[in-house]
Amino acid sequence: MMQNNPKILIFVGGPVAKLEPFKEVAGELNVDLTVASFSDISYKSGEDNYTLSVGEQDIADFDVIYFRMVGRRLEDATLVANYAKKHGIKVFDRLYQDSLLVPSSISKALETAKMIEAGVPMPKTIFGSLKYLRHKAPELFGFPFVLKSTTGKKAREVWAPSSEEELSELLVKLREMEKSGVRFFAQAFTQASQRYRVFVLGGQVVAALTQPTKWRKRFSDKLEGEKGVVEADSQMTELALAAANAVDLDISGVDILKIDNSGELVVIEANAAPSWNLVKKYTDINVEREILLWLAKQI
Repeated sequence: MMQNNPKILIFVGGPVAKLEPFKEVAGELNVDLTVASFSDISYKSGEDNYTLSVGEQDIADFDVIYFRMVGRRLEDATLVANYAKKHGIKVFDRLYQDSLLVPSSISKALETAKMIEAGVPMPKTIFGSLKYLRHKAPELFGFPFVLKSTTGKKAREVWAPSSEEELSELLVKLREMEKSGVRFFAQAFTQASQRYRVFVLGGQVVAALTQPTKWRKRFSDKLEGEKGVVEADSQMTELALAAANAVDLDISGVDILKIDNSGELVVIEANAAPSWNLVKKYTDINVEREILLWLAKQI
């Protein structure tokens, strides 16, 4: 049963304009919604305590908080999560309720480790310094293999060297990134010409989309590939829910590959802040509305 006019606070690491679609549906749902950037928080000390505020409002006044996207604002997110826990306010995704240092959504290495530990089928993975990966990845996986940064910046920091020469050239660039603190991991190359993104909300699959994979032309004659909405079968649904649960995500976009030759499904990542643009393009689902409805029921 939805509480009358629940007070919901949604944070984003960047511009608040990204949260505008939530505001558009809040009124019709009778939700008292506040949207804010993590840069809007502040606190001041009292005699034996402090008040953490967003703008002029005490964060303790809200019923539930949703971190839509944290990005680099980990310190601010930690302050909010700690304050919310102290005042008995639920925070979603639930990984932020207990992980007050580095939640798995911030590190793809930690995210992957958690899913491996939970028995979620994934490509074989190794993590370590570039020197270690340079030596071990070709030995264990051969060429090509996949190399990723642990920050997982919208698939931009993903490479698949296909030879010793390509790898050597790539490492020149990546070593500079490593010096600045960026970490990397490597995975076996998966011959899958289609990628599926399964959207999970509160233990339920709300949509599934497919698109052709980036490197399909290396092993397949399929020039184009499928795009659009698909029906998530029981196996894909079970796998998506298991992956989201392994990393304590309530709102997630789980990326799954289906190996061409065997039909086996493997998870490559679970995104804590997935883009919903394609869901809106291919379905009539109002994602922001569904999220607000679900958040209001958690109070």
